Amino acid sequence: MARRSLVCCWPSGVGANFAKKSSTFVRRASSTTKYWLTVEPFTGSTREYTPDAKAAYEAADRIAVTTYSSLFNTNPFFESPEIVIVDDAHAAENYIASHWTVSISQSEDSTLFKAAASVLKSVLSDSHHARLTGRTRGVDDATWVDKVPTSRLVDIADELRVAVDEHIGESKQRYPWRMIASHLPACQLYVAANEILIRPLIPPTWVHAPFANATQRIFMSATLGGGGDLEELKSELVYGGFEAGD
Repeated sequence: MARRSLVCCWPSGVGANFAKKSSTFVRRASSTTKYWLTVEPFTGSTREYTPDAKAAYEAADRIAVTTYSSLFNTNPFFESPEIVIVDDAHAAENYIASHWTVSISQSEDSTLFKAAASVLKSVLSDSHHARLTGRTRGVDDATWVDKVPTSRLVDIADELRVAVDEHIGESKQRYPWRMIASHLPACQLYVAANEILIRPLIPPTWVHAPFANATQRIFMSATLGGGGDLEELKSELVYGGFEAGD
C-alpha cells in the first residue's frame, strides 16, 4: 500500500500546552511499534522546520503534528497533504476563521483604523461612529458591539477596499486582507469601541487548497456542541461569493 502524507492539527495560541501535547504524542508513538507510527512536531515558523523533518514528511516517512495556523495561512509548508486530521474540532472554528479575519485596532493600526473608520462614517449613526472612534467613554460604550448591515457594506465595499489597500502597509492584517479583499460583499463587518472586524460568516475552507484537496479529512472531538461548528468547518458548499480557485 502506498504511503500518504498526513497532517494532524491542534489548536494554536497555547504554545507550552501544544508543545507538551505534541511531545506526549511523539513519545507515545515512538515508544510503540503497534501502529508503526513515526511523528514529527512542526511548531513555530516554517523557517524553523529542519531539513530532515521536512524531507521525512514529504516522503511520507513521518506524520506531521502541527497547529491549525500552520495549515491555514497564506503560504503554508503543508501544500498538499493527502490526509488531514483535525483534533479538538469543536474548538477549531475561530482558529481557522482567523485566516479570513481582518481585525483593525485603533491601538495597533491607528492610520489604517482612521482610514477605515472614515469610510464607515457614511453607514453609521453619529453616536455609533463616536463609539467606534473612542470619542465616548462610558461603560456602555466600552462594551458596545454592532454589525453594519450587509446591504450597506455592499454599498461601501469598493471605497473601503481602496482605503484599506492604501493604508494597510506592513500591518500583520495584510495577510488575511489578501484573502477577503475581493470578496467584501460576502463578508460581515462588525464594529466595537476602537475596533473594526471583517470576516465571512462561515470560513470558506473549501477554497483553501491544502485543506480542500486532501483525500481524507478526519474530524476528532470529545466535545460535540449544538452550534453546528463541525458542519461549518467541513462544509463543501460554495457560500457567499467565495469560490474554489479564487
